[in-house]
Amino acid sequence: MRRLVSVLLALGLGACGGPARPTPVDVAGFPLPEGRHLLMVVDAELGMICSGIGGGGLSRYPAAVAVPGTATMQGDTWVLRPDDPASGSFEVRLRVASDAGSATGVALTGSITGVANHFTAGFPALSQHFPGFGTEPAQANFGSGVTATGHAMSSGRILASGELRGEVTFIGGGMSCDGSPAWSIGSLAGLP
Repeated sequence: MRRLVSVLLALGLGACGGPARPTPVDVAGFPLPEGRHLLMVVDAELGMICSGIGGGGLSRYPAAVAVPGTATMQGDTWVLRPDDPASGSFEVRLRVASDAGSATGVALTGSITGVANHFTAGFPALSQHFPGFGTEPAQANFGSGVTATGHAMSSGRILASGELRGEVTFIGGGMSCDGSPAWSIGSLAGLP
């Protein structure tokens, strides 16, 4: 199920900016560029909504976050951090995996740590390029030891996607839920 949601996330979001089918990326250089990007995390088991009983009865809130950040290369590792403290304290670290080449793109491995706060203020302007994320506040907390696996691809604005393993908790609406999320990195190049 997680793999299916990850693929659907990558292919569905990619349809807004280019071909929906991933194509292999050149492995001569690192497959992800430096610069501004959007980290997107969606719960693969719950969909994009958590439900539960809160203070006012049944509540629903986003189990999805989209957060802008800036990426730099540190040696052989691509590192994405938030643009500002309001976006959280997350850090995405990705490297080319030892089994780098495959039909779906360059294999990536790494980790995500910290907290990602959904980008509610500026997201309506980006929603035409990255549909499916709401304007409600939401947060993803990445526990220690959360690993990321996936593939870099050339698919419109979606540059890479995969799944996370480890403890990830989505918080919103005064409640929390644990999930098994899929992640994607979207390019913000040329966008406000």
